[in-house]
Amino acid sequence: MSDILGTGEPKLIGTGSPDSTTRILYYSILDPQFSEKVFKIFESPVSASGKRTYKTRGRYATFSVDVLLCRYVDNSLAIGSLPTAKQMASTLLSYEDKDVVFYPFKDGATYGDGFGKPIKNAANVNVNCRLIDVNFSFLENISGDYDVITLIFKTNEFYDLSKLLQA
Repeated sequence: MSDILGTGEPKLIGTGSPDSTTRILYYSILDPQFSEKVFKIFESPVSASGKRTYKTRGRYATFSVDVLLCRYVDNSLAIGSLPTAKQMASTLLSYEDKDVVFYPFKDGATYGDGFGKPIKNAANVNVNCRLIDVNFSFLENISGDYDVITLIFKTNEFYDLSKLLQA
């Protein structure tokens, strides 16, 4: 994790469907891809060199989060009121194909309150993310129930990367 962007666990808040509860993704590994830029390309019809000019329209982001459900069983960090692995898997599955407010890092040193910062657009308004995929898998050398749930979030509109930087 990054001291520039944050170090806490990711979290999500439902936007009303299935609920608007805050879900902290304990025991998770975040793999963000912040810069999926969309360009408008201008080509000169009179230039013999074929000169192009690129103008950035905006950027989208994709966040892959691996939640280690097997760690929910032993709860090595002794997190109070931690749901069971099965409860967490069922809850996260209920958000598939739904919009959420996604916080890549819940520590939010800018606010100093531990609540983190959501993805925001240039107007400083929260950008919803769509949970487009939920996938179960096993960790190597561990058998039994599904041990990892992978969540893929995509922003629904252009966002401003600078709004994630901590002050």
